[in-house]
Amino acid sequence: VAYEEVLRQGAKAGGGREDFEAMVRAIDPRDPAFIIYTSGTTGNPKGALIAHGAHLAAAFTFVEHLPILGGEAHRTVAFLPLGHIMGRDITITFPLFADIVPHYGEDLADLPQTLFEVAPTLLMVVPRYLQKFASQILVAMENSTPLKKAVYHLALDFGRRFAGRRWASENGSWDRFLYHLLHFAAFRPILNKLGFDRLRLVISGGAPLPEETMALWQIYGVNVSEVYGQTETGGAMISGQEKEFARPGDVGSVPQGWRVELGDAGEILVKGADMFRGYWRNPAATGEVLDDQGWLHTGDVGAWRDGNLRIIDRARDFMITAGGKNISPTYIENILRSSPYVSEVAVFGDKRKYVTALIEIDYDTVADWARSRNVPYTGFTNLTEQKPIQELLGAEIKKSNRKMARVEQIKAFRILPKVLDPEEEGEPVTPTRKIKRNLMYEKFAGLVEEMYESTEDDMLTREVGDILGGHRANNENQQIGGRRD
Repeated sequence: VAYEEVLRQGAKAGGGREDFEAMVRAIDPRDPAFIIYTSGTTGNPKGALIAHGAHLAAAFTFVEHLPILGGEAHRTVAFLPLGHIMGRDITITFPLFADIVPHYGEDLADLPQTLFEVAPTLLMVVPRYLQKFASQILVAMENSTPLKKAVYHLALDFGRRFAGRRWASENGSWDRFLYHLLHFAAFRPILNKLGFDRLRLVISGGAPLPEETMALWQIYGVNVSEVYGQTETGGAMISGQEKEFARPGDVGSVPQGWRVELGDAGEILVKGADMFRGYWRNPAATGEVLDDQGWLHTGDVGAWRDGNLRIIDRARDFMITAGGKNISPTYIENILRSSPYVSEVAVFGDKRKYVTALIEIDYDTVADWARSRNVPYTGFTNLTEQKPIQELLGAEIKKSNRKMARVEQIKAFRILPKVLDPEEEGEPVTPTRKIKRNLMYEKFAGLVEEMYESTEDDMLTREVGDILGGHRANNENQQIGGRRD
């Protein structure tokens, strides 16, 4: 129904508050509340039909599982799209259960200013935002004064040790005193500029959060908790980290009222009373994810670690190289995303002899790096073509490769010549910055195939050089002059 029609009907009815409350009372908890579309990373988006009662009960798992949500008053900034279940949770539903006040900025482009003005105590984010803000800090410190750099690195060195001992619950009073002192001197001014100095909790979900990114924010003193859920769970978490400053690497424990098991090949199976009612007008797709026993087949592969759930990758995303090795592209991509100069990355290697990567640069941080080193450029595309930028990204990949097994290492890469815009039709990235791998390949197939044009024979030829050139010429002449029987 068009908004203008709603206004017309309202004016005609002439109803008041009592009529509105009667409408609310008439709603059955099983009635449909809204349709949320899946991200479409593995195909066309599907409309998940969510009922009123199921959504309220599902969203309440956060308040039950994370007591800090309901135990304190919070202010947050609303910037996730309402077409995403997390955006609806934090903006509309959580405030029904807890003292949470969402604040809106003038424009999403002004998000940094909004965060600074609001100084939120609670944020719900997708990983890309945490990576983006961390990159800004790292680049700013590179261009800072020698004194500020020295204080920062002193605090960072101690902060690493402090975070490790905090995960193991081994910090004493003296450690905490020194950390608070260094935090006040180095980290608090940085967080204050971002508007992050009052944060009590950051909930990250919607996509895997790189361990390095989570660890860095915890070193800075920001309590980041990773949760795992799906649109199909109606706004509930499947699992979440309960402990403050939890160790990175897993997505925590299962909340009350939900069951999680690992099925064939480690697929995560979920069961609960408050899931979605099915995909809108798509019973076949519904039957593919909901079995006869009521288990939701998530399509994600997981494992247990000390009673906590770990996400390995999407089952469909696993790559098998030409050598028969199983590789998780998400694992590789998350390591690469820890670079402040990388905005997004997609790796390829299924049925190939080696792994390659398409990289979208973080324009702001790379541009700052270029300006500080007098590298001339005229725009985004021109910046990606500069040799120093190619060398910068090559060095970042070498650093990342040292953290990976040999078969996982990136052997070639290309920088995308444009920014990936999730609002542009046909772009291979969702609004929450999930990569649509198949669409990424379709759009940039030329760049991908270019990295595989050099066969093993070509590489061997380059290594040997011209040493066989004359010998080959003699053989060819002999074959031309005569005939082999």
